[in-house]
Amino acid sequence: MLSLPRTCTRRPPVIPPNGVLVEYGYDAASRLTSITHKQNGTTVLGNLTYEYDKNGNRIKTGGSFARTGIPQAVGSTAYNAANHQTTFGDKTLTYDNNGNLQTITDATGTTTYTWNARNQLVGISGPGVNASFVYDGLGRREAKTINGNTTEFLYDGLNPVQETSGAAILANILPGLGIDEFLTRTDVVAGVTSNFLTDALGSPVAVTDNAGVIQTEYTYEPFGKTTFQRSHEQQPVSVHGKRKRRNR
Repeated sequence: MLSLPRTCTRRPPVIPPNGVLVEYGYDAASRLTSITHKQNGTTVLGNLTYEYDKNGNRIKTGGSFARTGIPQAVGSTAYNAANHQTTFGDKTLTYDNNGNLQTITDATGTTTYTWNARNQLVGISGPGVNASFVYDGLGRREAKTINGNTTEFLYDGLNPVQETSGAAILANILPGLGIDEFLTRTDVVAGVTSNFLTDALGSPVAVTDNAGVIQTEYTYEPFGKTTFQRSHEQQPVSVHGKRKRRNR
C-alpha cells in the first residue's frame, strides 16, 4: 500500500486505505511546495501550498486547507525572571524547579500538574478532571487514566498501533512511515474508521470516512488550540501529529 525508501527526500504519491490520493509537489531544492488530497485520485478534496524565502524559511501557506485560528486578545500577562509566564488574563500559573508547569488557577479553581524525575507529565488534577499517565523505558506513554477510565497503548516502534482496556480492544491505528504519522484510526467499539488528511507538519486538517468523504475539518491556533467544523469525532491526534492527553 505504501512504499517509500528511507533515503528518498521526495515522497511519491500515497494512497491510504480510503482511496484518497495524496500528491506532493517540490521545488528545485526539494522543498515541499504543495500537498493535494484527491478523492478516488481525481476529485480534489483540498490542498495546501507553501512558499519559502531565500534562506529556506517557510513564509507563506495557501490552499483550501490553509486556516489559522486567531485567539482572543488577552488584557494582561506577566513573566518572572526565568521568562515563565505567571499571569495570563485571569489565570495565575506556577512552575516547579525544573520549569515544568505546576498549577493553573482561575475562577473555576486550581488545576495541578505532576511530573516525574524525567520531566514526564504523570498527573493532572483539577475541576472536572483527574488524570494519570504511565510511561515505559523508552519514554512512550504506556497507559492513561482519565476520570477513572484507563486506556493502554500497544506500539510498533515509536508509534502506537492499538488502544486497549484490559483484554478489550478499543481502537486500531494504522501509522505511516514517520514518527507521529497516522493514516487511520478505527474505533472498534463504534465501528467507525477515521482517515486523516494532514498538512506539512503532520497535523490533521480534515478527517474522511472510508469512502473519502470529509466528515470533519480542523483549524489550529498558533499554539495548537483546535477548533473543528462539521461533525466531530473525538480524535487522539492533534497538531504536529502529536497524541492528545485528555481525550475520550
